[in-house]
Amino acid sequence: MTTDDALAAAEQALDLSGRAPEQARTLAHSVLRRVSASDPRGEAAAVAHRALAVAARELGDLPLAEEHLRQAVDVALRAGLPHRAAQARLSLVHVRTELGHPQQALAIADSAEPHLTPVEVARLGVHRAVALSRLGRYAEAVGHCDRALDSLGGDVRFLAGAVLNRGLARVFLGEFEAAEADLTRCAELAKGAGLDHVLALAEGNLPFLAARRGDLPAAFTAYSRAENSLSG
Repeated sequence: MTTDDALAAAEQALDLSGRAPEQARTLAHSVLRRVSASDPRGEAAAVAHRALAVAARELGDLPLAEEHLRQAVDVALRAGLPHRAAQARLSLVHVRTELGHPQQALAIADSAEPHLTPVEVARLGVHRAVALSRLGRYAEAVGHCDRALDSLGGDVRFLAGAVLNRGLARVFLGEFEAAEADLTRCAELAKGAGLDHVLALAEGNLPFLAARRGDLPAAFTAYSRAENSLSG
């Protein structure tokens, strides 16, 4: 496997990680097994570790996801690749938030942003919104999602994430109609793109929205409707 082949395979694994995590994991491990001789700079290894992290996150193993992202950062920095390190930190923002450390996640986001492209900064904003919501800073979270949606183009995975995060922040702000529109749009985007985890989150939060709105019959109906998505 040449350096270019290894990097292409690692990028493919990263692309698969959000919708086919098992397949992504197999491909990324294959890259890591074969990369030491063909990629002395470590770029393919850094991307492969990031792919393994996203796959682990999709499969519910957040500590493993963090471990791979830390490895991705270390490999990239040793190889003198600040952009690749920043990409791994972008993903680490979400993982640290989900592990209960949103303030640390925001600090990681600040360190990553200067080395990211404009589209990647928009993706970073989607993850920042989760951390801000965990800290009760809902209006700021909505603002980050608004700005991200203007810059993400056709990136369906992050578009779905942006409207999901904005919808949840709007629930806490009491903006129930806008929140419902966001969660419904997220479910549509996720279903069309095969993003089962995001679809489950969107459908699983519609009952929460109904309960916050005070419509308990609608909440129970939505829970029933979400059950198939949440199972497993």
